[in-house]
Amino acid sequence: MQPRNDQMAHIVDASNNNGTIDWKTAVQQNIAGAIFKVTEGVTYHDPTFQRNLQGALDVGLPVGGYCFARPRTSSANDEADEFARTLEAAGGHEKIKPVLDLEDNGGLSREGVVEFVHTFMERLKGHFGDYGMLYTYTAFAQAYLDDSMSKYDLWIADYRNILAPPDVAGHNRWKMWQFTSKASIPGFSGAVDLSVFDGTVEDFRAWCGLVGKVQTPARAVVTAPSSTRPTLRMGDKGADVIQLQLLLYRIGQHPGAVDGIFGVQTQSALKAFQAACGIAVDGICGPQSWSHLLSAHPASRPLLALGSRGDQVTDAQYLLAYHHQSVGTVDGLFGPKTDSATRSFQKANGLQVDGKIGPQTWNALLKL
Repeated sequence: MQPRNDQMAHIVDASNNNGTIDWKTAVQQNIAGAIFKVTEGVTYHDPTFQRNLQGALDVGLPVGGYCFARPRTSSANDEADEFARTLEAAGGHEKIKPVLDLEDNGGLSREGVVEFVHTFMERLKGHFGDYGMLYTYTAFAQAYLDDSMSKYDLWIADYRNILAPPDVAGHNRWKMWQFTSKASIPGFSGAVDLSVFDGTVEDFRAWCGLVGKVQTPARAVVTAPSSTRPTLRMGDKGADVIQLQLLLYRIGQHPGAVDGIFGVQTQSALKAFQAACGIAVDGICGPQSWSHLLSAHPASRPLLALGSRGDQVTDAQYLLAYHHQSVGTVDGLFGPKTDSATRSFQKANGLQVDGKIGPQTWNALLKL
């Protein structure tokens, strides 16, 4: 699916987990709207919904509300009816954009989950005249949803793929992307779920049906998406280092094994990138380096095949190993084991199985 950019509207997700929110402070940040938890199943109502709703409306933010679905615990029709009743009591569909939050299969099969979604959404459309939006996360969509979901606007949660989420559930574009659960926003205590909307602030207001109805207060300068990334240096380990290593590969550097360990090769690759960008060459990945990495265009990569050799083959071998393919020794020689690993990777990712690493296979290796 598509990447995000700095022109897109930023939306927060709030529930009872966020405690008391200072909306007057929050609206002065990079916030264009808010979506709140309303109900869960049939019996649970979020105790902070009314307070959050009023606080956000008081400062002019467009808002939405979601039902956290509990398939099998209660029927799709009953959950949709209770959700709709609660929204109507709080001001109705014209004030609150409805969302189905689907993260739990409740023991249902894929077919059962798909039927639940369609039943809920049709019931919602019967109440409000449109489907609203479907929220889910990538792994759940891959396991339990199908291409019939393409009729609904998609709000995808994906924290691993920082470049762009993969195509899922019949979608090659998202309407909203929740790209982090660890944003720091003045007015909120603790970590915040933060999303981008596929459009500007005005587009989000129009999608919510609020054109000409609400004047959104002036907002501060957009905070770069890299502000949610930690500063990394030699010796650091973990998923953020893996993302750094993949981004370095994406722009044509050679950080070595994609292993989540910030070692000498990763530092050398980062320094080469910093020098090319004209920023401080310190081998530390802070906000400025993250910003350049996230906005840089992908480097072109050559076609590789049996018999190829050199740094590009070494890069491909490290990336294949990251994707759990057996390449043998990482030696920069495209031999039979690298050929076999490439074919296995291509088959697993629905690509043409030809043993050649061209643009599609490179993109899949880099999760573009």
